Amino acid sequence: MSHRRVAFVYAPAPPADTARLETMPFAINVITRLAAAGWKVDVFLWERPVVDYHEIFPTTVRFRYEVTPKRLFYSTRPANPRLHPIQLTARFMGRTNYECAFGLGQIGSYLGAVISLASRCPLVLLNDEFPSYFGRSRWAPLERWAAKRANVIIVPSADRIPHLAKELELSDQTKRFVEFRNTPKVSHPLEKRDWHQLLGIPCDKRIFLNAGTLGERFQTPEILSSTVYWPSDAVLLLHSRTPEHDHDYRQQLSHLHVPDRVFWTSASLSDKLLNSLVAHCNGSFALYRDAGPNFLFVGTSSGKLMRSVMCGTPVIASSFDSLRFVSKESIGVQVCHPSEIPAAIQKLAGNERAYREKCLSFATREVMREQQSWEALVTALTDKIDLRK
Repeated sequence: MSHRRVAFVYAPAPPADTARLETMPFAINVITRLAAAGWKVDVFLWERPVVDYHEIFPTTVRFRYEVTPKRLFYSTRPANPRLHPIQLTARFMGRTNYECAFGLGQIGSYLGAVISLASRCPLVLLNDEFPSYFGRSRWAPLERWAAKRANVIIVPSADRIPHLAKELELSDQTKRFVEFRNTPKVSHPLEKRDWHQLLGIPCDKRIFLNAGTLGERFQTPEILSSTVYWPSDAVLLLHSRTPEHDHDYRQQLSHLHVPDRVFWTSASLSDKLLNSLVAHCNGSFALYRDAGPNFLFVGTSSGKLMRSVMCGTPVIASSFDSLRFVSKESIGVQVCHPSEIPAAIQKLAGNERAYREKCLSFATREVMREQQSWEALVTALTDKIDLRK
């Protein structure tokens, strides 16, 4: 191969800055694998250039920050509903000389397919959101068109495959799906810091963390309501990367605040520091409301859950079937109702060492699973392209 260049179009759920590449191991791991295999990767992004991605990726990964007004990019009712897709199509039809194209997100999938068409190369899609999540999106039919052209569709949890195939109208059941879990890279030993002191939490308290997006769909009110029934030595820490949103949301939930039992932080933390914080805590929450298939089939696409386990910290998760591996692998406790949270905390606290050992064992197997996922992707594309070095 003369070029060994691949295109990776990253255009996730709107707005782009709330689903930045840095927060999605699902995509990072695929890009990293491609670079390690000797490919030059052009990553097309619509987020603000805040993070220095060259600290995460090698120099063979190049970032192309696209500039498009958000109101045109994501609006469901623009002044001319056909104008913007046509403009983007024209722009990306000129992206040629690639040997494989990857696309993530509804818009990313379509533009990846456009590059695939222009370069006459294989197409791989990464799907982390069901089409129904976006409602009546003007990009939905374009995503379905891209999915029908795709050689491989990568998902962050195998539990999502049957429903995704249905929503994408893929009647051909031979379509190749590959699971690439949303598992962050966590290098042990982790950096140790006295997070109790840094966050102003008494040192004799056990910390149970709810990290990531805060909101109704993530059972934040239910968790807060349960804190008055927790064991006296347990406290709740709410951590998010969106302080602007959290300030208003915290005010809305002020009636649920319990002094000396609930702590909030929105400090900007690097991946290493976030992993250090997660590992320091005694447990993490991965609770979701059944707000549609995107949540019901969350499975191993749950970033907060997978990060917690990879750091050796057990989880309290929803009772969804897609999360049944939490109970099966003994890496945490599943709950059906908020009233069960206090008992779950007591169970984790009383068997902390055993749960942490199970989590670290699971984390070791996850490293091997990623290698298997990569090999499955290579095999699925064998007759089209050789992704290996």
